[in-house]
Amino acid sequence: MKGGWIVTTQRTRFGHCVPLFSLLLLAISGANDACARGIVLGCELSQVDPQHPENCPYVWAAEITFDLSHVDSGGVGLDFPLKIGGDSVTSLTANRNGFITFEPIEFDPSLVALTDLSANVIAPFYAPIEPTSQELTIGIAQKYDLPDDPADLVIPVGPAVAYRVTWGAANGVSMAGGPPDVTNRFQAIVIDRSDIAEGDFDLQMNYGPIDWESPPAPPALTGTATLVGLVLGDTVIDFNRYYDSFLSNGLCEEPGEIITPGSFSVTEPFVCNNITVEFRDGVGTMVGFTSDLSLTASSNADRVNAGEQVELTLTIGNSGPDDATNTNLVVGMPSGTTLVGSETDNGTCAASGAQLICELGEIATSASATVTVTAKTQTAGTFDFSSEVTADQVDPSPAGNAATVSVAADPSADLNVVSSLDPTTVNVDDATNLSLTVRNDGPNDASNVHLVVTLPAETSVDDAANLASCAETGTGLDCDLGALANGASTDLVIPLRADDTGHLSVVAAAAADEHDPDVDDNTAEAVLESTGTSDLALTADGAADSVSEGDTLNLTFTITNAGPHVARDVTLDIALPAVLEFSSGDSCTPSGAGVTCTLGDLADGDTATIEVALSATSAGSGTISAEASSAEDDPASDDNVQELDLSVTADESGGGGGGGGSIDPYALVILLLLLTGRATTKRSRV
Repeated sequence: MKGGWIVTTQRTRFGHCVPLFSLLLLAISGANDACARGIVLGCELSQVDPQHPENCPYVWAAEITFDLSHVDSGGVGLDFPLKIGGDSVTSLTANRNGFITFEPIEFDPSLVALTDLSANVIAPFYAPIEPTSQELTIGIAQKYDLPDDPADLVIPVGPAVAYRVTWGAANGVSMAGGPPDVTNRFQAIVIDRSDIAEGDFDLQMNYGPIDWESPPAPPALTGTATLVGLVLGDTVIDFNRYYDSFLSNGLCEEPGEIITPGSFSVTEPFVCNNITVEFRDGVGTMVGFTSDLSLTASSNADRVNAGEQVELTLTIGNSGPDDATNTNLVVGMPSGTTLVGSETDNGTCAASGAQLICELGEIATSASATVTVTAKTQTAGTFDFSSEVTADQVDPSPAGNAATVSVAADPSADLNVVSSLDPTTVNVDDATNLSLTVRNDGPNDASNVHLVVTLPAETSVDDAANLASCAETGTGLDCDLGALANGASTDLVIPLRADDTGHLSVVAAAAADEHDPDVDDNTAEAVLESTGTSDLALTADGAADSVSEGDTLNLTFTITNAGPHVARDVTLDIALPAVLEFSSGDSCTPSGAGVTCTLGDLADGDTATIEVALSATSAGSGTISAEASSAEDDPASDDNVQELDLSVTADESGGGGGGGGSIDPYALVILLLLLTGRATTKRSRV
């Protein structure tokens, strides 16, 4: 050691239960309510009040002073072990530059991050301190037995129950190279809590007043600004994050301001007391500022096809004991994916570069928040969606604050087929060219691409020998196009010949080994109109020169195809005179002033018969004109037409002054008289 223990016996006008460091702060600030803030660690011997011994559970019994010209205090043995992570330590070393370690460590003037010191560190105020400024002290506290006469109270003897390390207890410490009259005072106290379990302890930080901070580049030094916090095992705490909470909870009394993480920015002097971290079983939690957050992540599918979407569900829980404030979730979007959208039941989310940042606000103890993220895989591969949640509070188990969901995307190739015919209409035995284009719209290369062309029976490939990549099948062609890169296309021209008439549908469909996200555009159809020669002939039976008004005329039409080709779309159009109306007929419908009958296709040599019933609606005359036609050319169309002349006579069987068909009762009486020999008599009467 670089000094001996010093007994502190001074009395104070501030009364009981005020630690020595608090006395210094109160003497400077003029406050008198130190006992009202936070926990009470101990008193000076002279401050014990026999009427209220509970206010002074410990007595600060001795103090050792170190000159700041020394780098550190060397190892100071502890009377109780400290469990840090999985290790147990029994000594501490106080460095003049504002931090405590549990093994010798050199001060790094570059002020690297605490996590980069590769050691367990308590840093009340890690900064370059002027070696010629005031001293560093280490004190111990012990339990005591209250005698009957308070005057008999003496310094106790026994193991220490607390240790305090104070920088600048008397006159403060100044920054290296800074003004000597601008000083800081700060302190760390380690308290034995083996009453809970061996190795458990509490850590308290006290500040005041703080008049300076080290700038990002102190004079004659390089590096970052003052670091305040601790790294003990897996417990990492940056006190700067909690400054606003310290103020709102009354732990800090003057308006300090933090400009950047990792530094106190002093706008005017401030004081903070009783900032406490509890270590239990090697893990630290900040008293009043501890939220045990958890993050779970899942996806609706662990394997998709490239180009498809995946939905991630992230749930943030808070096991307390305190509410989590300023809760933020960051979700990384791996390369090869894009963010489609997000939803949250708590707060808001927004994209920021390759990340989704969700500001979830406050999550109460035992509550949770859910964020749903929709992402699209752009290519094949395995994608790790990593996410992490943070809050203002200390998390006793930060390992549970990160989660990763892995999604595999299988290769995907979106093939597209376009087809066309030139010309689109030909005569039988004429040729046409079928042009096909197969394009790969990705996102991956397509392998083993095949184009299957289905040809109608009425066509044939005109020159199959020139189609090296295609093989004839029973229904057309199978063309092996090999590999097709993302964004590439290939063209194919197939010469066809029309062997018969018809509306001939040519269908081409492409496929590859990879998944196709849109199969609707893998198939294309082109229709060839093939026309031929069909010699139709029309005859009519059942015709009459004259019918009476009200009669029905039944006609039978016969259509014969003398070829040489199929007659497609055969129709019979019958024009009617005004004295006739259409009554019925198979496959016939009224059409204007006539009738149209559809027969479909009529093969070479076939005959079709249509029976049509017509009604004579009025007296008069006219001509029935019937004509058969098809989609093909007719070399002798004169026999396609039948014309029937017809007269409709008036119905004279009706009565009433005009020669109706009924018998006059008076005439019938005359006839009867004549037949009985009385006619003369009757006529003479008349």
